[in-house]
Amino acid sequence: MAHSFSSVELIVDLRDRLCSGSFLLPTVGVAPIPYNLSRQTFALSLLNSEPCMIPINLDQLEFQYPRSDFRLVIEQLSINAGSKVAIVGPSGSGKTTLLNLMAGIYVPQQGRIQIGSESVSQMPDRDRRNFRISKIGMVFQQFELVDYLNTLENILLPFAINQSIRPTRQDRQYAESLAQEMGLGDKLRRLPSRLSQGEQQRVAICRALVTRPKLIFADEPTGNLDPENKTKILDILFKVNQDQGQTLIVVTHDMQILDGFERVIDFQEFRVDSSHSSQPDDPLGATKS
Repeated sequence: MAHSFSSVELIVDLRDRLCSGSFLLPTVGVAPIPYNLSRQTFALSLLNSEPCMIPINLDQLEFQYPRSDFRLVIEQLSINAGSKVAIVGPSGSGKTTLLNLMAGIYVPQQGRIQIGSESVSQMPDRDRRNFRISKIGMVFQQFELVDYLNTLENILLPFAINQSIRPTRQDRQYAESLAQEMGLGDKLRRLPSRLSQGEQQRVAICRALVTRPKLIFADEPTGNLDPENKTKILDILFKVNQDQGQTLIVVTHDMQILDGFERVIDFQEFRVDSSHSSQPDDPLGATKS
């Protein structure tokens, strides 16, 4: 009797075949989708998702803000492709700075940031921006929603600011499906000013997922959520990581959610040279943790 693949096994098999260049698909029996995402969201996500996971490597990294004593030093850090990683540590220790460095928002004074085959730290500004928009889903601590765009428009914003990607009908359906899963299905036409903080945070998470990025960087993604929505958001993030192979890195102060991660990085293992307990105000307006 032929082996009956579960949905997760099928995704992994298809991804491995695509990564290896073998496009012959197996004839399998697929079990019902075993998680909280709806069948429509699952199917649309698989349809346009990019295979092949991306590892992250940092080497001899040093970063210092202008006119500040704050100095972040990371001698070596490797994050496996497709892993779920939580970053914890005291406020002001540089956790958000690290996310911004890996995303190419900041450039280190020394060292190398390698994401897959790309040396992000060596890219010119335009290339870093395009890389970030096309490969990374960012969940900012302050949400960074555009106040004159409605919920659906904010979710689809990555397609509008990157000329290399255009939303298809499936992308729009996927955006609406994500919103539905996040409890935002009846709020697609509302402006951010008519949403609660928790709803705005869920819009920001949808926006980070909508392009099916290879990496997801989330800064306190559950910070403004009630326990029910916190569980829902984590389930979705973890399942997307599992079934699409996306590398998930989350900065958090919530010790209750750490059991769901494969690895927890305590920021106290890195050296931060500073005569102050926290970082300076960011000229780009990003909140630091």
